[in-house]
Amino acid sequence: MSITLSYTYYDNFKQLKYLTNLYKNTDYKFIVVDDASPKRPLDANDVPDNWSLYRVTKDVGWNCEGCRNLIAKVCDTKWIAFFDMHYVLIDDIDLDDHEEDCIYFFDDYKNNSPTRLPPKNFYHDQIYTTKEYFWKCGGYDETHIGYYGLDGLLVRANFRYNISEFRIKSIKSIDKNYEIEQAERKYTLGKDNPNIVLPDLPKSNDKIRFPWIKIK
Repeated sequence: MSITLSYTYYDNFKQLKYLTNLYKNTDYKFIVVDDASPKRPLDANDVPDNWSLYRVTKDVGWNCEGCRNLIAKVCDTKWIAFFDMHYVLIDDIDLDDHEEDCIYFFDDYKNNSPTRLPPKNFYHDQIYTTKEYFWKCGGYDETHIGYYGLDGLLVRANFRYNISEFRIKSIKSIDKNYEIEQAERKYTLGKDNPNIVLPDLPKSNDKIRFPWIKIK
């Protein structure tokens, strides 16, 4: 398999177990990064044998973008798919006809004509591309590590994009309590809070600004 499906994790164990059960009969490669979960950190027994597991060892705040940079660093396949809590609705992703210098959005838009819409209307958390092109786009900017809502920065640059035929579906509703907790965490740490202004910091070119370990 020439693609790795990847997820970041933060105490959302019910959702992760749903995914591991859903994908138990597939031969994809998987990477999950535990972003320093304080309540339910993952261990090696929590994921199947075809999943690689990494853990951020210091909670630096909202760090989905940094975790994705880590995924791109350790991934050993040509292609990488980045997901929020979504899954692919097909059994096999055929990449033979895909352009390598391109970011693809999964087809999960609320409109029936997604190909006529600009990329800003698509979920920036559900994309796939080659590892090489991910880094050619610069990866995610970690200058403001810990702030929520900066995940679109990767695709706001000068990049090539397309809409794939592969459909995805969300599983965010699996754990309602988790969604409430995450909303509170986002508001506390993220730039969506009107009382928080992004500080004027010198731009950081470091793509992984946190300690991490490989668990499995």
